[in-house]
Amino acid sequence: SMVCTNSLTIQWTPATSGYAASNYSIILTNTSGTTVAVNTTNSTMTTIGDLIDGTNYTVSVTAINCAGSSNSNSVSVQTLPCAPVSVSVTTVFYQNKSVYDVELFWTHRQQSCSVPQYTVMVTSATSTDMSAVNANYCNTTSCSYVQSISGANVNSYNVSVACRNTLNQIGQPYVAMQNVPNPDSVLQAN
Repeated sequence: SMVCTNSLTIQWTPATSGYAASNYSIILTNTSGTTVAVNTTNSTMTTIGDLIDGTNYTVSVTAINCAGSSNSNSVSVQTLPCAPVSVSVTTVFYQNKSVYDVELFWTHRQQSCSVPQYTVMVTSATSTDMSAVNANYCNTTSCSYVQSISGANVNSYNVSVACRNTLNQIGQPYVAMQNVPNPDSVLQAN
């Protein structure tokens, strides 16, 4: 399963011509161009930590040897978002519809899911429904979504909510199994 990331491991291939590099300078900048980290190593791999999950960064690597510094090579990267927090799940049964509505609410972590784009999956014995939840379902602090599932022969269902970053990579999901309550305890008129 995907895990959220607040660090990046960067690896590169050394040049095969000219003088060998004695060190490499790695500079990490955020989308506003602010330098977030500077690292120097004699290896062709480094890890930079204390980053914000679900965030775009630019990594620039410069080789250094006795002749000076090379031109830097840059690449854009993005950390994976962490699982949504403060997720609440409510089940409502509508008798004359013979369905359950699964009502989901969660805290929108704008820092790590700035777009916002979420993938919501509700799976029961009778169906699997996956939906893309975008900004239409979120405000600056929270998101909500309702998914209907068939009420017949459903004893439990699984819920998964995960943020997708701008590269459309799905981050760490919130996952929970919910038991379906007795319909009389959650009955709503339609």
